[in-house]
Amino acid sequence: MNTKSNPPPITTGLSRRSILALTAAASLPSTRLMAADSPARTQPLKIIVATAPGGVPDILARTIGQQITQTTGRPVVVENRLGAAGAIAANTVLGSPADGSVVAMVESSAYSMIPHLGKISPFSELAPVGLAAVAPIYLCVSPQLGVSTLPEFVAYAKANPGLPYGSSGNGSWHHVGMELFKSRAGVDMTHVPYKGAGQTVVALIGGEIKVAFLGYSTAMPQSAAGKLKILAIGSSSRSILTPDIPTVLEAGGPKSDMRMSALFLFANPKTPSSEIDFLNRQFALATGAPAVQTKLAQMGIESADGKLSARQFSTMAKEEHAFYGSILKTLNIRLE
Repeated sequence: MNTKSNPPPITTGLSRRSILALTAAASLPSTRLMAADSPARTQPLKIIVATAPGGVPDILARTIGQQITQTTGRPVVVENRLGAAGAIAANTVLGSPADGSVVAMVESSAYSMIPHLGKISPFSELAPVGLAAVAPIYLCVSPQLGVSTLPEFVAYAKANPGLPYGSSGNGSWHHVGMELFKSRAGVDMTHVPYKGAGQTVVALIGGEIKVAFLGYSTAMPQSAAGKLKILAIGSSSRSILTPDIPTVLEAGGPKSDMRMSALFLFANPKTPSSEIDFLNRQFALATGAPAVQTKLAQMGIESADGKLSARQFSTMAKEEHAFYGSILKTLNIRLE
């Protein structure tokens, strides 16, 4: 494919085929979104983030909030409600007015994976609003292995059972993605969990581990410096951020239907559907703005760009929840 003039479209949490089916009838109205059809739409919008200030969800929430204010004049406030594995953030939304004035921005694993890992997800009670962004992960190996292609790596791993791989912790996207890859490729590798991607990449560069899935902002600088080699993107479709990097299947590996990490939006479950739809459109226009897309790309994140209506996103989220339920059960992955 000509990746320079005709890059692939932005991917999301589901497979490309599923998203195309979901978005076939999707469209965004061109009407002004600040029309006061309900009093709540003129009130400040509060975005609840379950992670600390300065993290990706926090920066994304503030970037989108600024765009909403700039475009519509509606004030947006971002609140960081940490603790209790997201329960504090979820309960904040549950206790808020059911009028669409408060939403939660949640890492997709809290909805898709956590409930299947032996913990209760506090976000399962909330109403799906929309998809904000997705983040690709890449299969990276140590140059010390001397492999240049994915088939070469698989052959090396089969010849060296127990090869250590790193992740950002038990139950992380990087952990689940590699376990799925192991299962599909028929290789035996040993999991070495770390406390975040920073420690993982240091271990990979230092030779403590030989392979890992890493995010864009972690993998790209080290790859450019020749300190690690990227063999493929971990999802089932290419990323618009790196159109030249093939999928695992395209690179000669096994089929990989691993989804990308994503950021989901949720509201009070009693919120009227009209207000859910309004929020979905408002966030869609904000994430589709060039300034927002540029900011996200600098962080290694793809804007969802309003590709899913609230109803379509709800379907996607439920399918992804079921997908990971099946995968985690098959792989027998649980939190320690």
